[in-house]
Amino acid sequence: MYSGFWQKGYKHGIGKEYNNNTLVYDGGFSNNKRKGLGKEYCNNALVYDGEWDDGLYDGEGTSYNENGIVKYKGEWKKGLYHGEGKLYENGQCIDAKWKNGMNVKTYSVSLFERIERTTKLILGKDVDEKKLEISSNVDINNSEQEFITSL
Repeated sequence: MYSGFWQKGYKHGIGKEYNNNTLVYDGGFSNNKRKGLGKEYCNNALVYDGEWDDGLYDGEGTSYNENGIVKYKGEWKKGLYHGEGKLYENGQCIDAKWKNGMNVKTYSVSLFERIERTTKLILGKDVDEKKLEISSNVDINNSEQEFITSL
């Protein structure tokens, strides 16, 4: 089911797609295909937020796993990792250059642990319900550094 703008019988402009009354996509369309900015959902969970072209992830975007944790954040082309991006898996963050879904140059590999905090005071800032990433980063020069960033 579709709710949104139409042009000459095609989904065109901003709209929403539903499957069995459950939202599966909210964003732009052109000639019946996802295009522009949009969010994709699976089982009511966000799985992708970013740019689309010709119905595929294309441009800047972030994909999420079934638990809502970032899986990949960076550039996409025709549905594949392509360009600069960070892949989060198996306790590692791989910051790399990608081509057609393949890692062609690794800039750094970080070990990370995700922690959820609720109404805690960190560094003088209220971080109510924000997810934090605590990393021990080993870059390609084997220098190590620790840091905290909010996602």
